[in-house]
Amino acid sequence: KTELVNAVAEKVGASGSFGENLTWNLSSSGKLTISGSGYMDDYSLIAGSYAPWLDYYDSITSVVINKGVRNIGSEAFIICENLKSVSIPSTVEYIGISAFEECYSLTSISIPEGVEYIYPFAFSMSGITSLNIPASVIYVGECVTAMCSSLKTISVSSGNEYYVVLNNCLVSRESKTLIAGCIGSTIPDDPFLVHYIGEYAFRQCSSLKGDLIIPDSVTAIGNYAFYDCENLDFIDYVEGFGFVEAIGSFSDISMICEGWGVAGVNLSIGYRDEHTYTEILSVGHMLQTIDNEFFLCYNYHKIQTSCSMAKGASFY
Repeated sequence: KTELVNAVAEKVGASGSFGENLTWNLSSSGKLTISGSGYMDDYSLIAGSYAPWLDYYDSITSVVINKGVRNIGSEAFIICENLKSVSIPSTVEYIGISAFEECYSLTSISIPEGVEYIYPFAFSMSGITSLNIPASVIYVGECVTAMCSSLKTISVSSGNEYYVVLNNCLVSRESKTLIAGCIGSTIPDDPFLVHYIGEYAFRQCSSLKGDLIIPDSVTAIGNYAFYDCENLDFIDYVEGFGFVEAIGSFSDISMICEGWGVAGVNLSIGYRDEHTYTEILSVGHMLQTIDNEFFLCYNYHKIQTSCSMAKGASFY
């Protein structure tokens, strides 16, 4: 353990150049400063590329991005679990995919006017408690706050023509998509603005309010929209339709429904395991769910009593 601590201590104080005419410097106190004029690179851990300062990810406690930097690259600060503060200048035009993903200690962030694009998963699994979308933003990707279980409030600055907040939910005026909800949200009943509930929109929202009624105006629900909500009211709401526990999975429902010309949704509650290639498609159970050419296939998997139950839902 002592050797590990010493090794980390020796690393801190690193610096280098990257991107388009940019430099970075990590001080002994854990402050990462990015300077210059130009664009950061985009990174992808899965593809084997990562920001040079991620070698010291657990030592970074603050980030200062100086004026002149034009973007925050994809996965630029991913897994910086001890990052607590970020300063973003008005010269930044966009925040990349998963830029601050898994920054658990980051409880607040101020996005300045000037930022136009916030890409998917930008703040997912971070510790942010509030999010304000500036008037300059014209695009916010789905899953932007996915699994931010501490998020309490979402707001949009006056003058933004593309986004609005309804019932503590971020909604795209253009696509009619509910992009993100949070603690205390209710699903807005607005036939002019909410037609689609986006992917991960309410994932891990532990305190959804109201009767969890999905308005008639909603015509589609994205993957994992309500997964792991830990909300018993939601389970009661679904069970109120008369659905019962079923064995197997209806993940191939979309193939069947397309041939029959009907809509189909697979809903999983309390389901933690990954889908497999050996699942059985029960046409008999599916036929029982047909009602006015609308099809809601319900798949209720119970976890053993010795395990914690995932009180949530996901739509496929």
